[in-house]
Amino acid sequence: MALKNTYAKLPAGRYIQDIQEMLIKAGAIGIQQGFEDGRVISLMFMLDLNGQKITFKMPVGWRKVQQVLKNEGIGRWQDDDYAYRVSWAILCDWIDAQLAILASETVTMPQLFLPYAVAKDGQTLFEKVSSNGLLLGDGK
Repeated sequence: MALKNTYAKLPAGRYIQDIQEMLIKAGAIGIQQGFEDGRVISLMFMLDLNGQKITFKMPVGWRKVQQVLKNEGIGRWQDDDYAYRVSWAILCDWIDAQLAILASETVTMPQLFLPYAVAKDGQTLFEKVSSNGLLLGDGK
C-alpha cells in the first residue's frame, strides 16, 4: 500500500495547527506540544472524562515515515522537512477521520483515542499493553 500524503504541500506547522483546532472543537480542554531537536514530535491533549482530566499523547513518527518514503523509492525521502511535513499531514488526516466517527455519535472521544491515554508513569496505554500484555487475552 502506498504511503498517503506524499504530495503534502502545506508546512508542517499548518497541519499541527489544524490538528489542534480540530481537537479543541471536539472538546479538548488543553493542548501541549512535545519537542525534539526544535521540531514538534507530539501533541498532548487533555479531555475531561466524568470529572477526571485525562491526557492523551499523539506522536508523529516522522523518522519512521522517512524510512517508508525511502523504501517506496520516493525521491525526496532524504529531505527531513519533507518527511516531517508528510508525517504531520498523515496524522492530520487520521485525526480528521477519527473525529468524523465521533460526529456519528457512535463513539466518544476517549474511546477513539484510548490507546494514546497517558498513565501515571508517563507511558501510553498502548505502550503499557504492548510491553507486558496487560489485560489482553484470547477473547474466550
